[in-house]
Amino acid sequence: MSETLYIAKELISKTLLNEETKFKQTIDNGLKILDEEIKNTTNNIFNGEVAFKLYDTFGFPLDLTQDYLKDKKINI
Repeated sequence: MSETLYIAKELISKTLLNEETKFKQTIDNGLKILDEEIKNTTNNIFNGEVAFKLYDTFGFPLDLTQDYLKDKKINI
């Protein structure tokens, strides 16, 4: 393997690991916020503004919010 390919491979590996770590942190933080906000949920309806804030401000994907709430029988 040439030195250029080796350097590129290392850069790609480090970048992927970094992105994976950041995404895991985003998920962990989002779930904490989501769990706190579920406490404010009435009639099994989750506040759509909070769902948007999770996505827009914290980068927590809406589809993950929906899946998480679906398991708890809560709608947005």
